[in-house]
Amino acid sequence: MDLTTRQLALLDGLCLRVRICTPAQATAIWYQGDADLARGELRDLEAAGWIRRETRLVKTGLGASEPIYTSDRGSSIVDAGAVGYRLKKRWEAIQVAETEVLRAADRAPRLVGGQCVVPRASEYNHDLHVTGVYGLYREDLNGSGREWVSGDSIRTGRQFDFGGQIPDAIIVTPGGGIDAVIEGGGAYPAAKVAEIVHAYRDYRLEIW
Repeated sequence: MDLTTRQLALLDGLCLRVRICTPAQATAIWYQGDADLARGELRDLEAAGWIRRETRLVKTGLGASEPIYTSDRGSSIVDAGAVGYRLKKRWEAIQVAETEVLRAADRAPRLVGGQCVVPRASEYNHDLHVTGVYGLYREDLNGSGREWVSGDSIRTGRQFDFGGQIPDAIIVTPGGGIDAVIEGGGAYPAAKVAEIVHAYRDYRLEIW
């Protein structure tokens, strides 16, 4: 099977940028909203054994359009209680629903690099949220020379060291520097928020 440019981009996304996506996210991120085209190409990828599809009870539709918290490089000032409250209320407002979830099959990394990491059951909501953030960033990153590097890529590589911490993603500049650290915020208590802000105080941090 000859893969299209869009199919290759989706496999790159699921192996190197994020772990999972819903069909709706795939349509928005890699198919510019063309649902019919996405449906056909996803079906072909699944039939050829490049992706796996499963149904999960997850929270979707978070729809974050901007970070809940942003800190400048070198700053660790945060009202952790207020940030934690906003994160908690946001997640509480979303209902759980049966949703199809896509991930890369084991053979995909041999084609595009990276890895296919199967989330733990407790990670699906968070990982789909991170995929949504990646979707917001992807268009801006195209052609800029900057790159989204996933936490899984950081974990398996040796280029970046955060003192034992692994962020959800980082934005890397053309020169190899870190433009931003990206965290997909869960329903975190104030102590967890403060811990994250302190851990990445030497970088520009975005908690989504």
